Amino acid sequence: MTLLSYFVRSIFLIFWLIFFLNFFIPLTGYWSLTITCGGLLLSTLHLSEFFVVQRSPESIRPAGIADIILILLFGSNHWLPLLEKRDDNKSSVGSLTEDPPIDS
Repeated sequence: MTLLSYFVRSIFLIFWLIFFLNFFIPLTGYWSLTITCGGLLLSTLHLSEFFVVQRSPESIRPAGIADIILILLFGSNHWLPLLEKRDDNKSSVGSLTEDPPIDS
């Protein structure tokens, strides 16, 4: 993963931490409502993203509970590297050539 991917994941983790802490220790002013609405919107977006990715003709892999949680937390930042890895594996398999015959 790239440095940008790690940065985005850390931003998402910080946001989700603030979102869950907001339920127990509400923020002051309009921040409480903003964080709550943003978290609900983001979780809805990530859940719909999960269904779109799983219903695609070429699914990345069968989703387990860990994949579902990671997609809800990180969204496309979780499944895009998996998709790139799958495409790299497909292209490397197609590029293999047969060994030339050995003359003896």
